Amino acid sequence: MVEPELEQQQPGSNEENPPQSAERQSFLELTRKLAGLPLDQAAAALETSAAIASISLRAGIEFLRAVPAASQVLLATELKSWGELGRRLAMGDYESAVAFFATGIEDYREVPRAFPADDAVDCRRTRIPSSHSAHRQSCPRRGAV
Repeated sequence: MVEPELEQQQPGSNEENPPQSAERQSFLELTRKLAGLPLDQAAAALETSAAIASISLRAGIEFLRAVPAASQVLLATELKSWGELGRRLAMGDYESAVAFFATGIEDYREVPRAFPADDAVDCRRTRIPSSHSAHRQSCPRRGAV
């Protein structure tokens, strides 16, 4: 469904843009960033964010904000696993999940690609962490195996 104000706007028109709320601008910006991702990563991000948003809308939005940077490091399947970890955090504490996604994936840049992704998933299933720090303590570094 096309929004009426977007339908009336013509490219090259001299009319001023109608005022938009900060939330709407933020959502449109997130959508544009996701549209620039490869299809498999964009699909993984949208599917995972919907699952996260069913628990915490704020955590789901924070996940979407982190996806463009995370997609530079993580494959689509890894992106889903990372999002699932945050979703499980949100089940225990919304703020921890928001902080988890806000922290981003900088720590994962150091992890060698030789580490099988299944081992990271096994770590996630072993224990549902209550916070980002609990995850760091319960799961070994990929290179430490």
